[in-house]
Amino acid sequence: MEPNKKRLKLDNIKINIKSILSDDFLDHIPLEAVYVASIAEKKQFSSLIFELNKYLPFDNLSHLKRIRKNDVIICKLNDLITFTSEIENECHLKSTIEDLNLECNEILDILRNEKLAKIHVHRSILIGYLKAKGISDNGFLQKLCDDLKIVDIPSKQSLLRWQYEEMNKIWPCKFHPNKQMELLHKNENFTSNELIFHQTIIMIIKKIMNLEKNLYKNVGICVDPRTNSVVAMSTNLAPTQCGTPSSFHINEKIKHCPILLIDFVARTQNGGIWKYENIKFLENTNDEKEFCGILKEYVELLRCGLGDEQIGAQKININNQKGNSNKIIKEMVGNVPNNCNDFYGEDEQNNLEKYGPYLCTGYDIYFLKEPCLMCAMALIHSRARRIFFVESTNDGALKTCTKLHTAKGLNHHYEVFQCSIID
Repeated sequence: MEPNKKRLKLDNIKINIKSILSDDFLDHIPLEAVYVASIAEKKQFSSLIFELNKYLPFDNLSHLKRIRKNDVIICKLNDLITFTSEIENECHLKSTIEDLNLECNEILDILRNEKLAKIHVHRSILIGYLKAKGISDNGFLQKLCDDLKIVDIPSKQSLLRWQYEEMNKIWPCKFHPNKQMELLHKNENFTSNELIFHQTIIMIIKKIMNLEKNLYKNVGICVDPRTNSVVAMSTNLAPTQCGTPSSFHINEKIKHCPILLIDFVARTQNGGIWKYENIKFLENTNDEKEFCGILKEYVELLRCGLGDEQIGAQKININNQKGNSNKIIKEMVGNVPNNCNDFYGEDEQNNLEKYGPYLCTGYDIYFLKEPCLMCAMALIHSRARRIFFVESTNDGALKTCTKLHTAKGLNHHYEVFQCSIID
């Protein structure tokens, strides 16, 4: 490559990096109503808890402690509502309804509506419910339900300490801290050296966008975090720069920056679907790295910010891959963490060292713009490790419209961060 007449310079910027977490980590834990009985005599606790645990298991409230001082959780209010709805014609409930001189639908209204709450109705129905569940009636049930109250308790497990501290004031909770998620929530998960590197990549992206000849909408850079080396980079290419797919036609509208970046990464692994016209990629100059995913016109910027040693993708190990592609894919994909809380595992590192890269597995990807739903899903299928972006977009799928990476039904999750530039 011919040297530029004037060496490019990067603007000095500072950034704040904020984790984009699932709403489960940001929202207050919802509450739900339960029946609580107060037991005056401590000696009654053991027999009571034995029967409750046997006939009314605490599985759906396992994040709570069943006892608070003299108070014991009996069951959920909704359990009683369901019970009343389902077996209103059963004989053990019929007599209770007749004694109350109320229609079943009136009882349901009372149970559902706190403003109409009549504790004697709750007590009578609860005794019938406990009998139906198999708890013995030795005179203790009536005594148990004499001092009855409805209490709101946390309905779900606390995921972070701030939620636990808030919920524990309402009712004693169990809590298992997750150090990594605590750091992500506090935005304290990066070291000073890591912050400097992220800042450098964002500076390069901003510089590309500020070049007069570059009028594209987005810029993407893919990095191997093991070496902090740029694997591939892309922009929204002009239509005249993109040729036709090598095997079948694909609409021009899908050629967003992230889609092209994934294709550029595939080029470094002897793949890729598009043939590109009027585009020059950096040519390979050694046997250890692939450079065919990097646009030649921006190499000087990369060198200015990172240096030659941090440019290029790890090559695929042809000797290990030959004749064993199914086994390799099974090993590599099988060892990739599916949970967004997991990081670069030892098995994954070993497989990458042994076989070379597979799609975007383990790679960090940086964008100027928040990816749309199509691109965000493509990055999931490519098994990216982390996504960083600077600017939110109206159709963004990682923060603005939805948080696709937090969807529980996906078979892969990546972490997402927004990098805000400090003026």
